[in-house]
Amino acid sequence: MASRPPAPPGPGIEIDRSVRLADEGHVLLGGCPPRAVRLSPRRVSALIRWLSGSAPRGAEEERFARALVRAGLAHPRPAPLPPGEDVAVAVVGRAGPGALAATLDRLAELHPRLRPVVVGAEGAEAWQARRRGARVVPSPSGGARARAAALRACRTEVVALLEAGTRPAAGWLDTALGHFADPGVAAVVPRVLADRSRCLGHLEMTVAAVAASRAGPDLGADPAPLLPWGHAGPRQQRPGAVNEPADPLRPVPCLVVRRSVADLDPGLGAAAELDLLWRLAERDWSVRYEPRARVWAPPTTRLGAYLRDCFVSGSCAGPLAAARDGRAAGPELPLAGAAGLVLAAFGRPGAALAAGVLGGAAVTAALAAGG
Repeated sequence: MASRPPAPPGPGIEIDRSVRLADEGHVLLGGCPPRAVRLSPRRVSALIRWLSGSAPRGAEEERFARALVRAGLAHPRPAPLPPGEDVAVAVVGRAGPGALAATLDRLAELHPRLRPVVVGAEGAEAWQARRRGARVVPSPSGGARARAAALRACRTEVVALLEAGTRPAAGWLDTALGHFADPGVAAVVPRVLADRSRCLGHLEMTVAAVAASRAGPDLGADPAPLLPWGHAGPRQQRPGAVNEPADPLRPVPCLVVRRSVADLDPGLGAAAELDLLWRLAERDWSVRYEPRARVWAPPTTRLGAYLRDCFVSGSCAGPLAAARDGRAAGPELPLAGAAGLVLAAFGRPGAALAAGVLGGAAVTAALAAGG
């Protein structure tokens, strides 16, 4: 499709946190790839007003704002839009009757006029959904098939896909919808935080901390264009530096998407949403990460669930890498690590520790030889 201009600044623009000012404020340093932009006195004055919360004024300032967004030096800060008739919320996943009821109650509290669509609910879950006035859509399974069924069941232009068991924050949908005032925006990924409202035991806290540090859904506090390969253009032979909010293997528990372009491929399983974001960005659609739109998700507290998440995350890399010249790579398990896991599983912690130490020593020696 034809290349689009970046999202319009709307009522405000936010300078990227990594950008630095030099030469008494007349030079902007930052972006990716890094660049230096010299500013005229008039643009310095406009930048100072934007930093204080003012919006761009006039066509010239709007063109300047778009140029900063295109260079990765700034991000649009659109005004929140209340949900209307062109928005639907679909709850997917099977988290149990209690978790589903909590999510629907929260949605009813925040958006009493919206009737959520619940996909794949059966038995007690379906009863809880119908009791709360939600529309239940049958689906053969969860995951990508449930999301595809949700998109087919909705007739609105924008659909918010929300995992059952999550707890949206006030203003989560309004903030995300503000980006869709730009016709070039295809999807918005809200910030997903770990829900700490429930007391956890020592083992559960340990697993939750490890899971959050490795593959937690939180993509950070800074807005960004979500490019799975980093900041570089999709047609460059080598991807640019990896942008933290653009990890191609991160889960997407909440996604607000323009339905007309959301052609999910259920055959890809857990990689379907990630593949969709890749394809949208490759076709020059704008995909935004919006940290002001927040959703709380239950943390991973069981070791088995954490290992399963690691496996799912790694399995996503296969189809993504095969379709995109190896730009997505999953986690690797070295031989020493595999031996350590096997020994630990058979009650040999000392031997497992020794295997890990030897494997680490081998990696260190290889790195030293290569340097």
